[in-house]
Amino acid sequence: IKSMTSDLKYLGIKTIYFGGGEPFLHNNLIEIIDFAKKLQIIPSISTNGSLINKKILSKLYGVGFKHNLYISLDGPNESINDLIRGKGSFKKTIASIDKLSQYKKIQFALTMVLTKININYIDDMILLAKNKGARFLNLNKIAINDGRAKDFKEILNLDQEIFLRKIEELKKKFKCHGEFFGECYAFSLNKNDPAIFINNTKNNIQKKIPLGISIGYDGKVQFTPMKIVIGNYNESGSIKKIVEDAMNDKDIEKNIKNWLSKNKDLLN
Repeated sequence: IKSMTSDLKYLGIKTIYFGGGEPFLHNNLIEIIDFAKKLQIIPSISTNGSLINKKILSKLYGVGFKHNLYISLDGPNESINDLIRGKGSFKKTIASIDKLSQYKKIQFALTMVLTKININYIDDMILLAKNKGARFLNLNKIAINDGRAKDFKEILNLDQEIFLRKIEELKKKFKCHGEFFGECYAFSLNKNDPAIFINNTKNNIQKKIPLGISIGYDGKVQFTPMKIVIGNYNESGSIKKIVEDAMNDKDIEKNIKNWLSKNKDLLN
């Protein structure tokens, strides 16, 4: 992972996002975060929160990690969240959120993956996030062709029009700052305090490397958020080579330009 991170630094990437699976299962995560920060790369962590405790929070803070911690929660109560994430997951995640709220030194956000099941519970999620001291609520439309979701398309799949209409309703009702990033809507919970994630992202858009690079658990490498597959790390062993080859591929270049032309508002 350090080798990957060094390659990303070489390529001019300024932010790195650690997801999973569950990133806190990696024994050297704190060391990797420290390594990224020393390279002046801004790290973010997405977690279900189940392994968070005061000791881990102290170690994160000790290496200068003070924000961009995302806690996954897909419902404002046990019945909705556990229907999606599994029995007992709500209590575990809320316990971790409470530890973060009490610790106070690390800013955090909640991330909610929107489906047919929970789309009408966003209002309650906003109130829960505010009550727990979250900086903002990340609303992601479910990627129905990824992971386990593809096996439950009819139950989970959310129509794009319904998703966009719901976002507009929330903007009018709560009158808080928020912006789209791909199919994610970052909803700031304080109108005087726009989300750090959005500011970091928009300030760090690359001229040569479009927006960011995603490396999946299976080694699949993509340009994000346009989700253009450019190679596989398990086969190549070098992020640098994968990206450099992709930037010389005319078809990939065409796909990038098409995506950018359709998402001009994101770059303003």
